[in-house]
Amino acid sequence: MRRNYDFLTSIDTLILDQAEAFYYQNIEHLEEVLKAVNKFPKKLTDLNDISRIKEVYADKLAPHLRQTIVVQKFRNLDLDYITREYCQTSLFGNIQVVRQHTNMLREMSRDLQIKFTLKRLNVETIENQDDVRFNFFTKKLWQSVYSEG
Repeated sequence: MRRNYDFLTSIDTLILDQAEAFYYQNIEHLEEVLKAVNKFPKKLTDLNDISRIKEVYADKLAPHLRQTIVVQKFRNLDLDYITREYCQTSLFGNIQVVRQHTNMLREMSRDLQIKFTLKRLNVETIENQDDVRFNFFTKKLWQSVYSEG
């Protein structure tokens, strides 16, 4: 079944708010929409009004003039790739604002007066990393916490 996405031709501002939701759903759908945004209509139909299409869209410059804003709670490699592939062609440049969480564990432990101990586990192969973690937790950590309680 062929779908008509010509109504996405004249998008000036594209806002992807709560973009992490695309990760939880089907991120391929977002990719398909971003492929269709700002494409010039192949034929005139009832869905597209030729009077709305600006000259820059007719000259196929729209993707380079569109402003895209992506708001997300956490970084996701798939979403980063898709936005880099389909949204970073602006003639005016790109900007990315990322909140840095430095020393968050240290700040939490100071505020809540919680002691954190980080342990490094040596894992020989990636296939058995889950077993090594589980064994370390059950034999070392859980027994020491259980015996003290």
